[in-house]
Amino acid sequence: MEPVPPWDRLRAVIRLAPNLCATAAAVCMATLVGCGGSKDDKVHPSAPVSVSGVQQGALNAANAYRSDAQVPALTFQSALNKAAIDHAGYQAIRGGSLTHYESTDGAPGGPADTGNALYRGVGLTQRIRAANGGSDLFLSNVYYEGISSVPGVPSIRSLWNTVYHRLPLMRHEAQVFGFGDAELARATHPGSVPGVNGYATTEYAGDLDMPATITLSYWPKIGQTGVDTGFSTDSETPDPLSSGNTGQSPGTPDIDVCGPPIHVICPTTKSWDTIIASIRVQGSSTNLSVVILCGGANVPSGASRDNRLDIGEIFLLPTPGAPLSPTTVHVVQVVATTVNTAPTGPSNAETYTIGSSPAWTFTTK
Repeated sequence: MEPVPPWDRLRAVIRLAPNLCATAAAVCMATLVGCGGSKDDKVHPSAPVSVSGVQQGALNAANAYRSDAQVPALTFQSALNKAAIDHAGYQAIRGGSLTHYESTDGAPGGPADTGNALYRGVGLTQRIRAANGGSDLFLSNVYYEGISSVPGVPSIRSLWNTVYHRLPLMRHEAQVFGFGDAELARATHPGSVPGVNGYATTEYAGDLDMPATITLSYWPKIGQTGVDTGFSTDSETPDPLSSGNTGQSPGTPDIDVCGPPIHVICPTTKSWDTIIASIRVQGSSTNLSVVILCGGANVPSGASRDNRLDIGEIFLLPTPGAPLSPTTVHVVQVVATTVNTAPTGPSNAETYTIGSSPAWTFTTK
């Protein structure tokens, strides 16, 4: 867990904010939960925003995934667009690996990299406030940032086909969106940004004063086609299937590839008691092996608690060590029950079942 920068005045800790990602198709994500100043500081999402074709394509791609997962759509927010473009340009000027921090050493508490022409603030909250004229977007904010080395609209797919970097794309609490990459930064700041590609930066914000109504959501949707066959776990820092990941069982080996991440979000405030998940090729009676990651305080048998996931969130990582077969129909079922918190009387445990009627199937590309 990282130290909380005092200038960000955060009400909660940084749940995930890796310093650097170095792989060829790397993705990074930062999450910050903070509050604004006074009630007068509250700024609602901006009205219609002028955007480029690439930005509109990125939002369309993000909302297509959210629609498939039965999550409400995002809308553009001008300050988030500005923050995303400027940070993409900052990274391009700096060169090298992806980073969430505009410090000389890439660390959250490092010296401010004021020598960079597009320096806007070391941390995510600072940069969003700078883009928004010094104010937070909401009185009570949740801010997310995802970065990919893939440029333009395809970066959204690279972020979605992960575990941690899918979180802001899929979460109900994310309401507004911004996008930038090196090419957009070059057009916005001519003469400042070198001729490189990538550094696609996505920004998200939500208002904790207006909590989202969580509904049962999952992806792939029933009958989804074109699902990626695999996921490189080394594209994320930390690696969700590494023995060095404190959210996993210490006995979990380092696994470099698995099938595409499958997720479920359930409308519950209780921790899990049991999670039973099965994935198989249609027509086969043999279940594929699967790693189950879940949020909440309890660790159900056969699953691993991941402290980056919220209560109600479950990820399934099929066939650890190998991708799924291409152009193949797969059948999934998840049955999850929550703990009974009623001190006396009838149980108040909840049960969520996906994939019995109708059958939950998807087809790989």
